[in-house]
Amino acid sequence: MKFEAIRKALVQPLSTILAGFDVVYPNQEYISKPNQSHARVFLIMNQPSVATLGAGGYDQHTGVLQISLYTPKEKTDFPLLRAADEIEQTYQAFVRGSYLTVDGVNVRVTSIGVQAAQTTDQWFFAPVTIAFTSHIKGL
Repeated sequence: MKFEAIRKALVQPLSTILAGFDVVYPNQEYISKPNQSHARVFLIMNQPSVATLGAGGYDQHTGVLQISLYTPKEKTDFPLLRAADEIEQTYQAFVRGSYLTVDGVNVRVTSIGVQAAQTTDQWFFAPVTIAFTSHIKGL
């Protein structure tokens, strides 16, 4: 259950932030509403690697939690930037030594950043990326 635990740990803080945004998780049906800001969540995992050898060895799991923020086009970019700041402030605690933990799996955030903004027909969009690492005992 390590992949599930990593995902659960990473999305835990989202339940307390992003007021005014609908938050959409993977494999969840969502039809965007006009003028309703929303965030789409994606977990992008890298191939695990061996961190330590031996019977008690650990595997290193890394990747990115991407939170794609969508705000109505042709309005100011401040709502999107405020949401990105809120995400950064919330997850920053897990960069400085704390862990997100679910089912005995510890996940550390290694960096948080907002990527270049783009526009679509009706949305102003920017992804916020949260890089993470987790060391889990190998089988």
